[in-house]
Amino acid sequence: MTVHVLHLPDTMARRELREIRWDDVAGTVAGDHEALENIADILATPPPFTTTTPWGTYRLADPAHDPADFLGATFLCVGIARRHHLPPSLRDIKPTQPDPGIIEPGAIY
Repeated sequence: MTVHVLHLPDTMARRELREIRWDDVAGTVAGDHEALENIADILATPPPFTTTTPWGTYRLADPAHDPADFLGATFLCVGIARRHHLPPSLRDIKPTQPDPGIIEPGAIY
């Protein structure tokens, strides 16, 4: 079992908040951050998980077990952009990026 612990930034208080613990073998996530429910929902969705954002369409083949797809899902939910918030085991992994999308003027996402 490989458990990765992500410390989530609290952008409101400018301090570290709680943590997410992701088990890439079991494909489970635990923790106590408000965004955890969104991440858990993505992991529970049968792959592939697809969602459209203003930046394009994310197609995550296996976010429950694949580090790049998990980081893509995490970035979607909590917007972690700083490498120092990631555990050393994930710092060199490039998150899955969205396929470029067409942003329609006035679209609400």
